Amino acid sequence: PKFAHLPLLLNEDRSKLSKRQGDVAVEDYLNKGYLPAALLNFLVLLGWNPGNNREIFSLKQLINEFTLERINKSGSVFDIKKLDWMNGQYIRKMSDESYFVEAKKWIDESKFKKDKIHIALKSLKPRLIKMTDIQEKLKLFTQEKFKIVNEDAKEIISMNSTKVVLKSYIQKINSIDELTGKVFQKIMNEIQKETGVKGKNLWMPIRIALTGGMNGPELDYIVEYFGKEENIKSVEKHI
Repeated sequence: PKFAHLPLLLNEDRSKLSKRQGDVAVEDYLNKGYLPAALLNFLVLLGWNPGNNREIFSLKQLINEFTLERINKSGSVFDIKKLDWMNGQYIRKMSDESYFVEAKKWIDESKFKKDKIHIALKSLKPRLIKMTDIQEKLKLFTQEKFKIVNEDAKEIISMNSTKVVLKSYIQKINSIDELTGKVFQKIMNEIQKETGVKGKNLWMPIRIALTGGMNGPELDYIVEYFGKEENIKSVEKHI
């Protein structure tokens, strides 16, 4: 048999990677929500390079392009930020069907609207880094009550223009049968033209009224997940 010596894996301070300083087993990273394909891609690039700036490879591409001649002699730094970035890229490349199957392993489905759980999950896909982040990031879809604690959010929700936007929003969704993301966009465009309110002052009041916060997934998904009746109930509290 022929053997090849691979470079040592190093911490960011260039000390030898060891259990005393952090996780070193593949299982540790899988349990943290990293995808197998992303982890493999990342590990292959530790000590080896394809001769260009390319970083994302399928297993088949790695098999075809990998050569021992391109393995570095010096140690390779295990950059967790790079792994996070790569894992996020792999999540976004997944088909929705594969993503849903994987994502459901990390949540308690009983806490979500059964017929709308895919809307909540899909809202995270463009921004998700690790599967272990799902439960925390989906809390806004399962919280029964919330308080507006952010001072900027409190200021926005108390503005006169906010009252105008929210009243118009209620009137318009009262006249429709089903509130979807596309219908929501159409309604908001109408409100902007009719009231002259735009930008953050147009969109943020809806987000704050529905979630209590100023950040999170695209508003289309949030609005559609809660549906017409819950939108009305939440928004009316702030008029």
